[in-house]
Amino acid sequence: MENKREFKNIWNDSDFNAMSWHDCKIYAIAFDSEKFELAFDIDYIIEWIKPNSKNAGYKFSIVPSTLVFGNVHSIEIGSDTIDLIILSVNREGLGKPANGDLINVSLEYKWTIETTSGEISFTSIGYQQFARMEPVLVSTQALGLHIRNGISFDKK
Repeated sequence: MENKREFKNIWNDSDFNAMSWHDCKIYAIAFDSEKFELAFDIDYIIEWIKPNSKNAGYKFSIVPSTLVFGNVHSIEIGSDTIDLIILSVNREGLGKPANGDLINVSLEYKWTIETTSGEISFTSIGYQQFARMEPVLVSTQALGLHIRNGISFDKK
């Protein structure tokens, strides 16, 4: 797979068709019940860089990111392990949220995050994804806690 995306400090649902979370590692999940937010601490792969010789492997441009979904409800998490690698993120339009007039939003989605260990599904009006540092070029599909400075839900 070869894929290059534009690097941005903040992505949102208007970027959905240009984004892919395939092979992105989830380090942690947070629930903010006061703000009705669901957040994921992930390594977002900006680019798969094709090897330039037969003996070389792919390189990956990765940025630690906080992926935050808003106005979240109806969460279901099914996993047989805590090692979560995203296969795909899908959304299906459901119609106007029950509190749509209050929050001035006309559409909510059913989101399904398929991982190597099961599915996470929920209803939400959309997301923002915050890059927490400049991308790092590595030969693996995840940075590891040391390179990414641990787990974080910062929205820088």
